[in-house]
Amino acid sequence: MKKYAALVLAAGSSTRLGRPKQLLNYKGKTLIEHTINQLNSINNIDVFVVLGAHKNEILSKLDLGSVRVFINTEWKKGMGESIRFGVQKIQKIANYQGLLITLVDLPLVTADHYQNLLSTFINNSKKIAITQYEDSVKGVPIVIDSLFFTDLKNLSEEQGAKSLLKKHKKEIVEVNTTIPYFDVDTEESYQKLLKLS
Repeated sequence: MKKYAALVLAAGSSTRLGRPKQLLNYKGKTLIEHTINQLNSINNIDVFVVLGAHKNEILSKLDLGSVRVFINTEWKKGMGESIRFGVQKIQKIANYQGLLITLVDLPLVTADHYQNLLSTFINNSKKIAITQYEDSVKGVPIVIDSLFFTDLKNLSEEQGAKSLLKKHKKEIVEVNTTIPYFDVDTEESYQKLLKLS
């Protein structure tokens, strides 16, 4: 049976928020626990988390269970560096057919959408599945075929996977969701999230 990995990017310093967004309370859980729980409900996927800033505080306050945690000491270099680092670590663990990449601060993304994203990827000839939000935003979470793991390991430090998506746009299938794109970068956005939930 083919295996898949999920990588939760949670290494950022939450500068604009002023406190670790990974530990924000959402529906009785922290954001990082909420994201992991959504992913753990998916069949045939191993969940990994990349931490960096605030790693000691996060690890001291949470029991992440069976989830493997990678500590990226170069987290200040940007999201691309965390993806590169995570892919390198994951490749040493198992031969995964594809990688689902998501962010720790996308709380409105449901387990159903993660499952739909992965199922679409598995049942489609395209090699990349991306999320198409109802407000026209396209992006993470995404699933990328192992054929592109080398590309992921060569990402620029700041850009994340945007350059890869641009380079291989003919290989992309879009997976629609009715939720809006919503990330938690500021205290204002967090308060808005609490009102939505």
